[in-house]
Amino acid sequence: PSEVPEVWPLLSTDGLVELSAQETGTAWLVLLTLTHPELDRPIRVTSDGVETLSQGNLFSPFPFEVTLPDDVEGRTPQAELRIDNTTQEIIALLRGLTTPPVLTIQKIQVVE
Repeated sequence: PSEVPEVWPLLSTDGLVELSAQETGTAWLVLLTLTHPELDRPIRVTSDGVETLSQGNLFSPFPFEVTLPDDVEGRTPQAELRIDNTTQEIIALLRGLTTPPVLTIQKIQVVE
């Protein structure tokens, strides 16, 4: 028997049903939050084409790609984040950091 990934307990039973359905009225969005002590406020972006309000936080629409770290023995895990169409302000903020920021990835369910 195959093992269930650790992320599954984070989803409700209804969420699991929606995620595995062939057709559904539910949209799944990915929200990214970049935090760092040197940033005045977190940088929040959404995979959606419009602004997304989640738990009182506003996420800006920016196309992005996330590659999660693999689990290869003997190799340091590395994740990759690419955000397209970023502003020069965000680029300057990130390049000015002296240590890596913390990236929080959320997958949320939006019922239409």
